[in-house]
Amino acid sequence: PYHSYNYILRFFNEAAIDPFVKEIWVSLYRVAANSHIVNALMSAAKNGKKVTVFVELKARFDEANNLRWSKKMKAAGIRIINSIPGLKVHAKIALVKREEEKKVLYYSFLATGNFNEATSRFYTDHVLFTVNKDISEELQQLFLYLQTRMQPGDYGKLKFQHLLVSQFNMVKQFRKKIEREISHAKAGLPAHIIIKLNNLQEREMISSLYEASNAGVKIQLLVRSICCLD
Repeated sequence: PYHSYNYILRFFNEAAIDPFVKEIWVSLYRVAANSHIVNALMSAAKNGKKVTVFVELKARFDEANNLRWSKKMKAAGIRIINSIPGLKVHAKIALVKREEEKKVLYYSFLATGNFNEATSRFYTDHVLFTVNKDISEELQQLFLYLQTRMQPGDYGKLKFQHLLVSQFNMVKQFRKKIEREISHAKAGLPAHIIIKLNNLQEREMISSLYEASNAGVKIQLLVRSICCLD
């Protein structure tokens, strides 16, 4: 089931040299010590493309590495947006704007893993490449929010219909999806929940999963680290 990470490296390398690519947005959490992706982003900026990178400086054990890369990227002409105080951004997302035959197309990238070619060899991560217009529009909204460096409550409500974004709609939407499976189970329909995540500590989510299990929903959890549900 595993694929080469070279496809992702190729995506950024080609975006950096493609004359039709005009803008690139990326959020970085943990990158390799000698990151090919960051080098591609710096090449893109030097090639005249508008590159904006959100860097999470609170990435545990990688704070110094992220600071070092931030300085290098800024020197290369990349617009750097650093951490939002009191909020840790785990999103691994990218958006590439490309002009094609007199129209603009957005390539969206959403991943569970870091933009890190070194750690990709050890972890099982999922990646979605898409040109879906609804997703790209919401991804733009998310990048515009990150540029403000504001707290979610201060920024105002963002209406995400396709993306699940922490502190905006994630818990609410997860709850709705769990309730759907509960209603299916009570109606005698197939009801199944599979969740893959690093940690499971959210009390409301745990209570909802217990409720679903008691209602007859089949639940499978793939938890990498801390799990407060037994």
